[in-house]
Amino acid sequence: MKTPNLGGLYENVVAQELVALGADTWYYQTREVGEVDFVIEGARGHVVPIEVKSGKKVRAHAALDRLMSVGEYKIPEAVVLSHENLCKEGKILYVPIYMTFCLDEFMEKDDPNNDFSFAPISL
Repeated sequence: MKTPNLGGLYENVVAQELVALGADTWYYQTREVGEVDFVIEGARGHVVPIEVKSGKKVRAHAALDRLMSVGEYKIPEAVVLSHENLCKEGKILYVPIYMTFCLDEFMEKDDPNNDFSFAPISL
């Protein structure tokens, strides 16, 4: 029996969680860059692209890489949601899909009492 493609299901779960977090979500697609599953705005106004991966090639994200290389966008970091463990490689934070509900903890906060921001996660 053929294994079903879970990509659409994972993307739907992530969309629901982002809405539950109160994040305004957008979809990004251009001929030059390709398609990125979600784009949200961080608390300080920067763009946070999110790619959802259901397969084994979690680190294969050409469109996300191209989007992040557009200098005028000044994208500081991106998130890839998948079945793998939490880790950070360069500007990309890999997050297990079950932690989608925690994404607001990874995003920048304008609250001066909150010392946690998207960038300084070190694993």
